[in-house]
Amino acid sequence: QYAEGGPRVVAVSRMTRDDLVAAHGIAAETIEVIHNGVDLVRFMPPGQAARVQARRRFDAGDGLLLLFAGHNFRLKGLDTVLEAMRRVRRPDVRLLVVGRGPVASYERLARRLGVASRVTFAGWVADIREAYAAADAFAQPTFYDPCSLVALEAAASRLPVLTTRFNGASELFRDGESAWILAESTDDRGAAERIESWLDPTTRARMADAARGVAEASSHDRCFARLFEACRRVAGSRHHRRRVA
Repeated sequence: QYAEGGPRVVAVSRMTRDDLVAAHGIAAETIEVIHNGVDLVRFMPPGQAARVQARRRFDAGDGLLLLFAGHNFRLKGLDTVLEAMRRVRRPDVRLLVVGRGPVASYERLARRLGVASRVTFAGWVADIREAYAAADAFAQPTFYDPCSLVALEAAASRLPVLTTRFNGASELFRDGESAWILAESTDDRGAAERIESWLDPTTRARMADAARGVAEASSHDRCFARLFEACRRVAGSRHHRRRVA
């Protein structure tokens, strides 16, 4: 499918495009970058009643609740988040872990790091929007993600985001403005410093507003429009070649 003269390729990030060029030798000019889009109707900032109910469900308390969501805990960087929690020596900072990952081994890690009392492993939840509603911020220091839809959903839910340069979705954010973007997935010290910055309500609100703006500029509608336009151009180009032949 990547042979010369084959179909055009849509990459969900510039990072993915560069990987396709480097690993498969695909001509860069045949690749179109169209980042994932997020459903702004399904994912939006929660109302106060929904937030109170969600925080009660996950026993969030009154402090800062950080959300990690994903099924592949190792790939998405849960080790780094737990190490960062060890560095954030604040009893009012809690972590909510959502997903079908290997909970037992990470519960042991949390105990070994001395943070088990501040970490809730909720497992799989039927509606991820409840977790977004309960949280104050989202962390995904991933080792690799072509374009994390979860990060965009969190942003659409008005959560500031912490991720890495190995997440294609990070191309849509600005470091220090709408997200914190780590250079290395194992930088637990840097992650801790950035989590602590969210203890300031003004900083957190500013970044939350900017994150929502990123999501609004990356909607399903815009994504679909770009995909449709790419298909239209390819179809038009092939029709033209047939007519010339």
